[in-house]
Amino acid sequence: MEIVGKAPLNIKNPVIAKKDNIPTAYKNIATGMERQFLEYMLEKMKSTISDEEPSTAQNYYDGLQTSEQAKVLAEKNEGMGIQEMILNQIYPKHKRNALSVGQNQYLNQKGNKL
Repeated sequence: MEIVGKAPLNIKNPVIAKKDNIPTAYKNIATGMERQFLEYMLEKMKSTISDEEPSTAQNYYDGLQTSEQAKVLAEKNEGMGIQEMILNQIYPKHKRNALSVGQNQYLNQKGNKL
């Protein structure tokens, strides 16, 4: 049996849930929400290890450090997995195709919100 034609290797299913097909605004929202959650979690974890009352300056410095650690955790390797759960809620997989991204870009150019 001989195969007459071959299917092209670059066939793309337009409904495949790719991160490329998610508008940047939604990605930024998910990253920000994960960062806030991680910051809260880190603050609570740090509050359990010390019995002494730190000074106001130390509290400020620790807050900055915790915020920066949460930012790095949320942005490194697409976060800790919370972003994907958030994206599945705010931008479902069935909307993640090239057509919907084009429509969103068109609306953004016209000044309409997502």
